Amino acid sequence: MKALTLFVLVLVVGGCAAELRPAPTAQILPGPGEPATAAAAGVRVVAQVGAWRAQPAGLGGAVTPILVTIDNQSDVPLRIRPSAFAGER
Repeated sequence: MKALTLFVLVLVVGGCAAELRPAPTAQILPGPGEPATAAAAGVRVVAQVGAWRAQPAGLGGAVTPILVTIDNQSDVPLRIRPSAFAGER
């Protein structure tokens, strides 16, 4: 699970930089925003930019919104904390 957390943190921290780069172990998927995915221990995480379709419409000019989908197919419940998604400023 540590690798999965690292993957998410690298994505979020990268989102605060000039260029968003997924972790070296992530797989890039085809599609808008070039989603990146990684899986470990039955848990799959997909992160994608360019998916924001809500208000405020100009959010992408201030921050990089990242849609994160977590699919838990393991037998263990996950605890997702907002602090795990905090990036550098």
